[in-house]
Amino acid sequence: MSDEIDPDTQRLRDIELALSDHDQRLSDAGLVVWVGTEPTFTDRFSYDAEWVGAALGPAKLEKARRFAAMLASRVPSAVLLRCVGRQYPEETSPRWSFGLYWRREPGEVWHLPPDPLMGGRASDAGAPKRLLQELEGTLERRGFARRRVLLNDAPHPHTPETDAQAGPTLPFRLLCSLSGAALPELDAEVQEQCGRRPLGDDAIPSSGLVDALALRSLALLCLGDAGEEHPGVVRIELPQIGSVALFSELLDLIGEACRAARVEGLILGGFPPPVDREVAWATITPDPGVIEINTAPCAGTRGLLHDSRILYEVAEGVGLSPLRMHYNGELVDSGGGGQITLGGPSFEESPFFIHPQLLPRLVCFFSRHPSLSYLFAVDSVGGSSQSPRADEGSVETFGELGLALELLQRAERPSPEDIWSTLAPFLVDRFGNSHRAELNIEKLANPHLPGRGRLGVVEFRAFRMADTPERAACLAALLRAITAHLATAVTPTSLEIWGRELHDRFALPFQLERDLASVLQELHSSGLGLAPAITSELFREHRLLARVELWGGAVLELRQAVEFWPLVGDLSAQSGTSRLVDSSTRRYELRLRCPAAQVDTWRLVVDGYSVPWVAVSEAQDATLVRAIRCRSFIPNPGLHPTLPAHGPLRALVYQRDEDRAADVSLHWWKVDGGAYVGLPEDVEDARRRTEARCTVDHVSKPLSDPPPPPEPSLSTWAFDTRWA
Repeated sequence: MSDEIDPDTQRLRDIELALSDHDQRLSDAGLVVWVGTEPTFTDRFSYDAEWVGAALGPAKLEKARRFAAMLASRVPSAVLLRCVGRQYPEETSPRWSFGLYWRREPGEVWHLPPDPLMGGRASDAGAPKRLLQELEGTLERRGFARRRVLLNDAPHPHTPETDAQAGPTLPFRLLCSLSGAALPELDAEVQEQCGRRPLGDDAIPSSGLVDALALRSLALLCLGDAGEEHPGVVRIELPQIGSVALFSELLDLIGEACRAARVEGLILGGFPPPVDREVAWATITPDPGVIEINTAPCAGTRGLLHDSRILYEVAEGVGLSPLRMHYNGELVDSGGGGQITLGGPSFEESPFFIHPQLLPRLVCFFSRHPSLSYLFAVDSVGGSSQSPRADEGSVETFGELGLALELLQRAERPSPEDIWSTLAPFLVDRFGNSHRAELNIEKLANPHLPGRGRLGVVEFRAFRMADTPERAACLAALLRAITAHLATAVTPTSLEIWGRELHDRFALPFQLERDLASVLQELHSSGLGLAPAITSELFREHRLLARVELWGGAVLELRQAVEFWPLVGDLSAQSGTSRLVDSSTRRYELRLRCPAAQVDTWRLVVDGYSVPWVAVSEAQDATLVRAIRCRSFIPNPGLHPTLPAHGPLRALVYQRDEDRAADVSLHWWKVDGGAYVGLPEDVEDARRRTEARCTVDHVSKPLSDPPPPPEPSLSTWAFDTRWA
């Protein structure tokens, strides 16, 4: 038998070794940069609302349950928690959430009855009351002052109308002191809190979800039957606890009480748990069109790769995908993005506070390198997107950002609060929403975001969902290397003013690749270069639509370029989590590689106009590039209602001294206009459909050069057919 390793297996091994080397380099430099991800998965075979734009839906909930169960089986030491989820401004109640909570130290587990998703069974009708009694005894033995609170002893804020719609009431209430002191007399406010409705039944206040009893060092445990979803299963609603040690002790004593009370299945819900370097917390939540996983952060990219591979395997196991494949073969990401977060093992150990000038340098570095904003982003980028750059807002604000960065640079050692409060007004979208900025610092040192605002974390939002776990880990390595480089290197802290060049020149994949190469060279020069296995993954082609061998050693390539979709309508009229943009404009890059001696001989004709190439010299060869913009459909609502759709896109390429020409066409649909038989089966099937839409005919060149295009249609790098 041959001992040869197939190329794909070797590639994966090379990536593993390269990531380990990257982690070691940062460790040797004494730099601690933890990394987390927010992968999103969709049902690529469904066009139901919940998998296209809606956040919630029955099929999504069922797949999330299966996802949580399968993931929990891969992390045997984890406890499954069904904590209250996020709530967005236009929503009337919190979304559901499944979370896994485990100790990072191997072998340490909490012994609790399993959740029904993990095989937990219904107990007899007396189990909740027995558990209440056992919890009282366990708390007493552990030295906790406690008191049973009956709902009929407390003010009852419920109404018949709301009770009729509510879930399980969890009638058994147990109040205990977290401070070790004796319980005080229960005043009216405490009694009212003890009689509150279960979490999730009511809207979260605009000020955020806060446990008013926890602020007084009190903990309320709410017990009862889980209700219609899991009848006979005991449910406990946990209080808000800030200490991991105390929360861990609470789980231990709940497990002890459950064993004594003969509880065979248990649902744990309530407030999210506390997190520090000793424990990990990952959540599974709904988002428009996708299921989002907020992963537990890892100390390095090798660990991230391990965890990501598990997530992708589980997703595939429940019928979820990191990408979509349209009928015509177009490949897009899941629709939810693939954000990456960087921070430290604790708030105080965040690299953005250990190195106070790191974040200002990072803002300037991203300003200088548009490839970090566009090359790995989703289809919708620019000022109206959900990850706008700092220079895609108003001119006045961008000028003030320059002053803010200068003031931070003058400070010898700005505090976390100074860093956040100085930059937060500028790292926002055009609505002032910091959560929608390319560099999202809402969880850095934000006093206005209860429970999540002071994590020392920066979220990088300009990333599409990675199609493989290896790509996700390599992107994380790129960001960690940049962060490590900027933590110690003296780099320019001035902002680059690109002007129109930003949305013209850097819409071309060719220019973005060159810019990324300069980033990698800078990292290499600083001793933090990434190995070829990682850089190859970063440059892996995902925009190429067609490659045409011409003559004389010339090759023509057609790629999907970056487009900047504008917002539709009155900005003040659009609220919530989504914005309506006009996505009808497409931009494509024509890239012609030829010997340098031929650079002046090649011609390009689009829509009957002679369009000039832009020549870029590269060693002995030359590259000619030009972007073509066109309208692919008529949106409703949208901009320019009288402008027709353009298609197919056609480009005639020929040489001045040759009689022949290549007529290249890109069709939006099947060339013969027929219907596709279902969605693509896999990526290869999608690529075949895309290749079939790109046709090449060899024809005679025009007898004379066509006229130049209308002046407004031509920019330095693009020809906009909508003007022609």
